[in-house]
Amino acid sequence: DPPSNVPTIMKASVIDCHSMNVSWVYESEDDEIGVEKYMIDVEPPPEDGSCKGGTCNTTDSFYILTKLEYSINYSIRVKAINCAGNGNYSNKETNILRVDPPSNVPTIMKASVIDCHSMNVSWVYDSEDDEIGVEKYMIDVEPPPEDGSCIGGTCNTTNSFYILTKLEYNVTYSIRVKAINCGGNGNYSNKEIKSLSVGHVSPPTSLSTSVLTSCDALNITWKPSSYTGIAENTLKYHLKIDSKFYTTYNTSYVIDELTFGVNYTISLSASVCGQEMSESVNISRLICIGGSNLVPQILSCDSVMLSWDESSNINPLYYITSDPPPVSGECIEYCNTTDTSITISGLLINEHEYSFTLKSEI
Repeated sequence: DPPSNVPTIMKASVIDCHSMNVSWVYESEDDEIGVEKYMIDVEPPPEDGSCKGGTCNTTDSFYILTKLEYSINYSIRVKAINCAGNGNYSNKETNILRVDPPSNVPTIMKASVIDCHSMNVSWVYDSEDDEIGVEKYMIDVEPPPEDGSCIGGTCNTTNSFYILTKLEYNVTYSIRVKAINCGGNGNYSNKEIKSLSVGHVSPPTSLSTSVLTSCDALNITWKPSSYTGIAENTLKYHLKIDSKFYTTYNTSYVIDELTFGVNYTISLSASVCGQEMSESVNISRLICIGGSNLVPQILSCDSVMLSWDESSNINPLYYITSDPPPVSGECIEYCNTTDTSITISGLLINEHEYSFTLKSEI
């Protein structure tokens, strides 16, 4: 015989904005054999989803109806089936697919500066009291940005954070968030007030230089400035070498095409977002000058000892020439040494007046 009873204690509960869970109990003790399956009948018939056309089957005592239309009043009934035929339908269970809006507001909201034109807004939402979960969040920004990820001042996300882009630097923004589901909008959170700016930017420290082997370039180094609230890649350094200007995001810079023997004044400052500027630090540097204070001392009628002050070069090699050149010895064309003195022989001191030139190289 077909099933003799009908499903009872039937329930249809809302899962989300487009789904219901239908459940029932069937008493089979009066049946000759057990139930093979159950048939669910839905009116109006869904156009898509797990019960497309309004009729669907299952071997379980529950069934999840999907892709339903929100705010529609559905009538649902179930009957048991075995190989002998169909049992009778249950009473109809009527349920409107409708839910309440979110009951809480986002809390513990934070807005943190990322860079000169971006903020990260984050929040926590407690959905424990809600009938269903949150579909999305709406962020409201004042003054409304004219461009970027929240153009016009209103934007949506399914996450519990949102990155606001293309904001204006040094502007104070008011930000609030509310939760939304198919039942409507929840209430806005309290406003979070945040200024897209940083405080005082300290000047760079430990400014130093070293002469490179080309003897026409300097490697300038320093320790970074300190500041708060902005990502490090927005900190720019400004170098001034006499009347020329250079910029970098690094904490070192090589300047070439300098002139041998010139004393350069170097000025360095830092800026954030092109607006917050630190004080300048300054240093003077003499680049690649030869030994100075060359002093000759006559040793005999054909020899002279020359001495001088040490060069500012790194590990210098000194070159000495004589005009006129010696008639004999090792310095006919030139002499070189790493010391700060040298003896030149082969001179005709009683016959000539000599001029000596000193240079250094690295």
